[in-house]
Amino acid sequence: AEHEAARALREANPEREPLSARYGSCCPICREDWDVNQTPTLHTCCFQLVCGSCASKAGTEVCPLCRTPGPKTFAEQLARVRRYADNDDPEAISYLGNAYRDGEMGVVKSMKKAAKLYKRAVELGNLQATFSLASMYYEGDGVKLDKKKARQLFQMASDRGHATAHFNLANHLSREGQMEEAFRLYKMAAEQGLTSSQYNVGVCYEKVVGVERDLDEARRWYALAAAKGHERAIKSLAKLAPA
Repeated sequence: AEHEAARALREANPEREPLSARYGSCCPICREDWDVNQTPTLHTCCFQLVCGSCASKAGTEVCPLCRTPGPKTFAEQLARVRRYADNDDPEAISYLGNAYRDGEMGVVKSMKKAAKLYKRAVELGNLQATFSLASMYYEGDGVKLDKKKARQLFQMASDRGHATAHFNLANHLSREGQMEEAFRLYKMAAEQGLTSSQYNVGVCYEKVVGVERDLDEARRWYALAAAKGHERAIKSLAKLAPA
C-alpha cells in the first residue's frame, strides 16, 4: 500500500525532466539550475547550452565550452545546425524548426517547414519541440487548427515536467471550469520558478480558485513573482500588505 501511495504521488507531481540527456538540469559553467523564465544560449559548434548570465560574460567570439570561434555569418551558423540535424539530432532539428518559425539564420520564414521539423523532433523525444508544436496546433500556424491535438501535446510536455506546458494546460482547464486541477498545474509550474504561474497561484489563494483561501500563501507567491518584476504581482502584494 505504501508503494502504491508513493507511485500515485509521483504521477501526480512528475519530476521536472532535464532539457535533454545532453543538456542535463543545469548550466555546465555555473552549475545553476536552468531558469524556466529565460531561454539559454545554444552554441552551434558543440550544440551545448549555457545560461544567459554565463553567455553574456563569455561573449560571442569563442565558445566557452569547446573553444571554437563563433560563426561569422548566418550561413556558417546554419551549416553547423544542419550538420547535427542531418544526423537526426533531436535538439538540432528542433532548433532548425525555431529558425524557420522565426525566420532566423538567413532562412525564409515558413511555419509549414517549422511544423514538419518539430514533428520529427517530437518523434525523437524532444521536449521543447513537443511544446512548440502544441502551440502551433493551438494557433493553427503551419498546421490545421486543432485544439484537441494541441491539448494532447501540452499534456505530453506537462507529463514530462515542462513548466510552461503546465501553465498553458492549466489555462485550458481553468476555462473549462476544472479549477482544482488547474491550480495543481499552476502550482507545479510556480514551484519550478515560472513567474507568471507564481502570480496565478497567488491569485488562486486570494480569490479561492481551486483551493481554500489563504492570504498568507497568496502574499508569499505574490512576493516571489514581485521579486522578479511582475507588475500585477507587485500591485496585488501591495493591496494585501498588512495594515
